[in-house]
Amino acid sequence: MTTSGISLPRVIAGVVTTACGLAHFAWPVKFEPVNRQLGFTRNTRTHVYVNGGIETALGLTMLSGRTRTINIALLVTYPIYLIQNALRARR
Repeated sequence: MTTSGISLPRVIAGVVTTACGLAHFAWPVKFEPVNRQLGFTRNTRTHVYVNGGIETALGLTMLSGRTRTINIALLVTYPIYLIQNALRARR
């Protein structure tokens, strides 16, 4: 089943990801412990907002067929960014 050429699972994933991203702005204190564990120990609140912005953008790009290239780029680079910071924090 598709909606404007986008599959229903992709729409659901886009809405959920966008909501998670926006939640970073609504309740940043809830995301601070996770961000600290991922290695964002300095300026944690700023990183909460940055990560929320990235997740919001990722979710919104899932909802448009015209942003597939951007979506793929975010899907590849965002986990690398998170892993890199987690590894740096372990040193």
